Amino acid sequence: MTENTTSENTTGQPPEQAGGPTPQGMLIDVENLTPPQIKALQAMQYGMNFNQVAHSAGVSRQTLHQWRRHDAAFRAAVVTMQEATLSNVQNRMIAMTEDALHAVGDAITSGNPWIAMDMLRAMRCFPARSEQGKSEVTPKGSS
Repeated sequence: MTENTTSENTTGQPPEQAGGPTPQGMLIDVENLTPPQIKALQAMQYGMNFNQVAHSAGVSRQTLHQWRRHDAAFRAAVVTMQEATLSNVQNRMIAMTEDALHAVGDAITSGNPWIAMDMLRAMRCFPARSEQGKSEVTPKGSS
């Protein structure tokens, strides 16, 4: 198995112009992939839609569909890319949690009552806004 990596595409250019054989720094088995398949993976990683991916790779949408359905190496590369992307997003969200907590704390200590009330509602200390003003209705005959 041949693996290849590249540094992250920071050029702001589409992948076919930015260069590099594999999507943004991921380990992808390129031994069984064709150059158009590698370009398609780069375009997917760049966030292009299906039509743009096909165009970037120089293939038809039907070919792209065939690769996704019937080419095990391409499917595996897509799954690897999706898993890496999900992991990256999760890690970034976890990293932002501390900053978010500080921002909420700062808003509360600066006297923003709306943030404080929203936090209390989120912690289920108060009913949600849509539930306020609703009275308990007891069905007839059930006293």
